[in-house]
Amino acid sequence: MPGEHIGARVRPWRRRRGLSQATLAGLAGLSQGYISQIEAGTRGVDRRSTLIALASALDTSVADLLGQSGDPVDPVRVRASEAVAAIRVALVELEAGEADPARRGRDEMADAVESAMRLRQNSDYLTLAPMLPSLLRDAAGHPGTDALVRIAYEASVCLRNLGYRDLAWPAARIAVSAARELGDPAWIGAAEFVYTLSLPVEAAAVARKAGERSLVALQNAAGDPRARQMLGQIHLSAALSSAAAKQTALADAHLAEAEREGRACGPSALPAQPDHP
Repeated sequence: MPGEHIGARVRPWRRRRGLSQATLAGLAGLSQGYISQIEAGTRGVDRRSTLIALASALDTSVADLLGQSGDPVDPVRVRASEAVAAIRVALVELEAGEADPARRGRDEMADAVESAMRLRQNSDYLTLAPMLPSLLRDAAGHPGTDALVRIAYEASVCLRNLGYRDLAWPAARIAVSAARELGDPAWIGAAEFVYTLSLPVEAAAVARKAGERSLVALQNAAGDPRARQMLGQIHLSAALSSAAAKQTALADAHLAEAEREGRACGPSALPAQPDHP
């Protein structure tokens, strides 16, 4: 309803997902007190990164949280979405093994991967989305490197936040396959993490099993700081799927494990990822 504060929409979405305020706070990277104030209408949400984090944790869209579901969506999202058809074709080509040879050399590809990561971290999907078709094709042309797993990871996050979960899922599958071929435990964990996030809330049981597989694999490589960091992120994902399955105690346990891993890694080990729960 017009004039309704955002908390009046956050609360029903949270209850629909079976989340406590504490669980939602943990998944969105916020404090429980802040969630309580948002729902009470005593504080608003001014930062877009916070809106994205809340929407992702609630498995809904920013437009839904803003009460704009029946209105034209964010013009930035509309413009970014213009690249989706080309991204879809690139994903089909990669899954069919029909991508053309890479046009970028190895060094240029490495620079492009870093650029894509920075754009995703800044939630700049308007710039990132049109880059993805050529990046996906070129990354596939550099076997033996982490280019494909990283670009497929960025593509999955970008597509999910644009509302194209049906495409975020195949992008995540490509990331998982590339990570396993690379044999890097940290990237296997990262790819499995983005895979669980790409699944719809109705597939919570599948997401939970995928998260559990990731935890087992990463625990065997816990000496690697990157794998340790991914352990924390997978625990966050497992918390979301457990909460969606109304297993509140298990969700809280996963949140506690995520916090423990985060403290073990230290703040300097964690890159800024505002669009992830």
